[in-house]
Amino acid sequence: GNHWAAGTRWQAEAGVTDSAELALSEWDGFTGGDSSAVAVRSFVEESADTLEWLESLGCTFVRGGGIAADTGSVQRLHIPGQDAGIPVNQLMLATDGLVRVSTTATGLVVEGGRVVGVDVGPGSDGSGGSGWVAAEAVIVATGGFARNDVRVAAAVPGIDNFPKYYEAYPGMDGNGLDMMEAAGAATANLENFGL
Repeated sequence: GNHWAAGTRWQAEAGVTDSAELALSEWDGFTGGDSSAVAVRSFVEESADTLEWLESLGCTFVRGGGIAADTGSVQRLHIPGQDAGIPVNQLMLATDGLVRVSTTATGLVVEGGRVVGVDVGPGSDGSGGSGWVAAEAVIVATGGFARNDVRVAAAVPGIDNFPKYYEAYPGMDGNGLDMMEAAGAATANLENFGL
């Protein structure tokens, strides 16, 4: 999809004046989040460098058009070019294939209060097998939860009284959140998402 970043050279080339400081000053307003949180500050302050790093792996970007409601006062969405898969391929080569893609996890494996791998459902990796994959690190890509009516209604009480028009990808059902909660993780700020 799109990459959100502030103060990038792509913005500058398009005549957009932006910075991490400006984005952080607007953050609470357009996300409902907390711009003083360490994770938020790191995300915003490192966003431009992250795109530069992805470009060093072969990916290209173009700046999105228009100002989306969840970007702040200026356009901060950057659209990957046709070669968007190159960084993943480069990461797989750099890690001797230890990064797995196109594999659907059905749960997190927890030992001693630490996630040590993922359960893999039958055939999700194309092999027809199932079991679990050990991992030193696991990144859960939740895919959002805008297609999960129960989660949305719990996050924003009363919203079920309004007509529904889905813009979100059909797979955005929050299954990653389900796995994380089952493993003991807490969630926060679920009520603040774009509608």
